[in-house]
Amino acid sequence: MNRFTQLVVLLFFSCNSLIAFDYYYPVAVVDAQSFLVVHQKNLGDLELWRLFSEGGNCEKCLDWRFAPSNLKILPDQSGFSFIDTGQLRIKKFIMRSPRTIEFDLLLHGISDLNWMDQSSCYFSAKQDQHFAIYSGNINTQNLISWRESEVSDYLSPNLVDQDLFYIKRQASDRSCKIETINIMRPAEGDRLIVDCNYQQVVHLRMQTANIGFYIEHMPYLRDQSSMINFI
Repeated sequence: MNRFTQLVVLLFFSCNSLIAFDYYYPVAVVDAQSFLVVHQKNLGDLELWRLFSEGGNCEKCLDWRFAPSNLKILPDQSGFSFIDTGQLRIKKFIMRSPRTIEFDLLLHGISDLNWMDQSSCYFSAKQDQHFAIYSGNINTQNLISWRESEVSDYLSPNLVDQDLFYIKRQASDRSCKIETINIMRPAEGDRLIVDCNYQQVVHLRMQTANIGFYIEHMPYLRDQSSMINFI
């Protein structure tokens, strides 16, 4: 039984003994002794808890005021970051309330955030009409634009060593490509990895510079469709 399976089994038995009709699901492993769990009471009432494998103890990390998404454990495991109402927030386990990060550029729609070290991160966000890719320092709150355009969206950034992989979506026809660029040698330009044409691409995840995964779906989704096909 692998580590994740053990955590899910532990979660099932722990939560079954607490409340029978609520939903619980694991969202992140903190360390070898604990992991984070969302307790969903209803669509508008979520709580985030930290569960410990030794003794089944737990502690509340966030209450219903927050709707965390894109939750990531900090590199030193002292807490976690999450996106709430389009803003980056950081919650340390020893602190009662999360801290909101306000960068030197006014951004909205922050998503797909990843950490490079304890103070540096990168993500996709909008400053105007289109998504761009930024790197930011939470201590100085400075931002650097890695990729931006007036006619394209840059989404799902993945940094592998010095190579930045991302989805490029044309605003005019929503055609999608997966490309990469070396952030230390940007003058070399973009390199095309996959041309997906009009198929929509989401959730790019690179394991190495040569292996990655993404989800692809049809260009237009109908609300009345009973089934949606993904690749």
